[in-house]
Amino acid sequence: MRARLLLATTLLLLGLSPALAGPWPRPQGETYVFVGHEGNGDGWTSLYFETGLPRDLTFGLDTGGHVAPLALGGPDDPVDGRVRVFLRAPVFSSPEARARRPGWMEPWLLAVEIGAGPDIEEDGAMPLRFAAGLTLGRPLETRLGAGWTTVDLRATLGGARPVRLNAAYVVGVKPTDRVTLELGLFAEREVDDLFTAFAPTMEYKLGEIGAARLGVTFKNTGERLLRLGWTRQF
Repeated sequence: MRARLLLATTLLLLGLSPALAGPWPRPQGETYVFVGHEGNGDGWTSLYFETGLPRDLTFGLDTGGHVAPLALGGPDDPVDGRVRVFLRAPVFSSPEARARRPGWMEPWLLAVEIGAGPDIEEDGAMPLRFAAGLTLGRPLETRLGAGWTTVDLRATLGGARPVRLNAAYVVGVKPTDRVTLELGLFAEREVDDLFTAFAPTMEYKLGEIGAARLGVTFKNTGERLLRLGWTRQF
């Protein structure tokens, strides 16, 4: 129980992911952090972190859960969540490899991702699960300014649970240096449960301290959830 309380408190003190990062490798030595919360006091609290490694590799941590009641209300409140560390590598990224790519792949970039981490169940179980993902992305030029679009697919398996499938499509644009607008479509399927969501988001840069994010999630269950977040790159 102490470990669960420590995890919950740590997540809240650190403050997840905005739009998925896409296939672009994080430059070596550069770090990106996002913290956020979706819903009311017992909603989903998240932390996303990634840093650039040599050879265009990106290492990251993607975690979140319903942890606010435990951290604020007491040790008897349930907590659940997910923790995943991952490594992402671009495909056909070198000039020589890009010259051999099929024509239809231009101007898309491609990356693969592997990850591992536990699902945190309300009964305290923490089965380890493994994930493999594929992400596509390309830059865009729009009337509102430079933008991008990404497509992300991931399969997670392990423990006694069936395969969990995730898919996401995100398009973003920067009408000014300070403002970023995003539209995302997200889906998750596990057993017979299918969850989908539409999530518009605005990000506003606040200078050296980072950027604030404000969005709304519209779920297929009829829920409408406010999302608040903060992000910084250094």
